[in-house]
Amino acid sequence: MLMDPSAHPTCDGLWIGGRPGMTHAEVMDDLDANGVLTALAVGLPGVGGYEHERFLELTMEHPRLVPVAALTVVDGRPSVERDLDEIARLGYRLVKIHPRLLGYERTLAQLPYLLGECIERRLAVLLCTYPEYRSQVSARSARAVMASALAHHSEGHFMTLHTGVLDPEPFAAVAAGSERMLLDFSLSLLKYPDEVWPHLMRLIERMPRSLCLGSDGPEWTYRQVHATLDQLAERTSPGAAEALGGSNLVRWLANVDADLVPRVIRDL
Repeated sequence: MLMDPSAHPTCDGLWIGGRPGMTHAEVMDDLDANGVLTALAVGLPGVGGYEHERFLELTMEHPRLVPVAALTVVDGRPSVERDLDEIARLGYRLVKIHPRLLGYERTLAQLPYLLGECIERRLAVLLCTYPEYRSQVSARSARAVMASALAHHSEGHFMTLHTGVLDPEPFAAVAAGSERMLLDFSLSLLKYPDEVWPHLMRLIERMPRSLCLGSDGPEWTYRQVHATLDQLAERTSPGAAEALGGSNLVRWLANVDADLVPRVIRDL
């Protein structure tokens, strides 16, 4: 595996709900133990002592990790803009928007605005597309809202994390023909293989350069991801598995900013 799009080290090593997670150093040990070259280090709001500056400092201690800030507020445009200004000032180029952790319905309602503010600051966006099934907003409606917001900002660089979980098609329609949008299948393919494999196989035929697969660690292990990539190679080709295992992600990252690609990959 060349690059994981969804590793989640935390500042204090704790995970959602105070469960044990992984520090940045532990993520690096995990990469080395499993033959994974590099990863995006994705921050989450309110998880593991997340703070923009501290998370960046910890990430930059490990040149094979690429820092992804977490948007931490959605209430009040001045607060949102201050948060994004701080993210940009620190030098981040990637930001994660996690609707369920930020306030699901509020975030969905403001998503076109949030994406626009990110683009204005030259921030590429990783958007969690896992529906909140307890919300009054149906999963189908939520996918449509998120896909519409992405389509409204065709000039932005986006990665859809978990890509709709059970239904990636609204996001695939937006990504078709675009080098700026990448569809990630972390969690979704491993948790719901019966439902997601048929979608993935169709998308590999239609848009093989637009797909990637990650660990969503610490929720899933690299051993599980590698087993899934092996299945993919058997069902399609080793080239398709290599594309989903990192080469598509590296190309997307270079399209955002070539300097984001870790040197260990550039030197290959």
